[in-house]
Amino acid sequence: RPAHRLAPSRQVAELSLAGLWDSYYAGALNGEVTCCKAEKKPVKPAVMMTRMRRLFREQLGAVARTMETMGVAEAGRLMADPKWQEDIGNMIRDPMEQLLSRGFEAGSKQVSGVAFNAQNPAVQEFVDRYTVRLASQVAGSTEVLLSRLIDSKLKDGRTVQDIAEGIRSLDAAVSPYRAEMIARTESARAYVAGEQESWRQSGQVVAKQWLLA
Repeated sequence: RPAHRLAPSRQVAELSLAGLWDSYYAGALNGEVTCCKAEKKPVKPAVMMTRMRRLFREQLGAVARTMETMGVAEAGRLMADPKWQEDIGNMIRDPMEQLLSRGFEAGSKQVSGVAFNAQNPAVQEFVDRYTVRLASQVAGSTEVLLSRLIDSKLKDGRTVQDIAEGIRSLDAAVSPYRAEMIARTESARAYVAGEQESWRQSGQVVAKQWLLA
């Protein structure tokens, strides 16, 4: 039984946690619910993944070199440098805007079309807010990862050279997986955010409901 009545042209979007790309959008028409499956377009995070991988390699290399030439304290200051976050934000902004656009277009096909406008202040505000949040999280997690490695090796009595080599080893051991995980997760999130923004702007979707099974 519906919790509230909807105007004939209004819709409720149902989102499945079991499969985000198998989302269903339900429309209530005079009490009769009709459903259609969302178009399944794979999000391709390859660009973002490649950029993340390259940036991680550059950051790890910079910390290792600083460790060797200037010591632990200076390496720690480098890891906390705000420029790391700025570099990440600059790197991911274009891919995020593109994925937001794709999601918006996909969502528009489910409702009366709303043209995507990348110059819309609301769109730019979302992209800015999203990239700042993600850049802060990635930079913070990188700093934590490196700090733990350095602390562990210092406790074991390792030399500065040993620590630098340990940092470089993260490039092969951790960076590929981490870059892929971040790229896939955040690409999907940006795509869905664009999709939901198109629903909001259409004025036709008044609610969304998560399907737990």
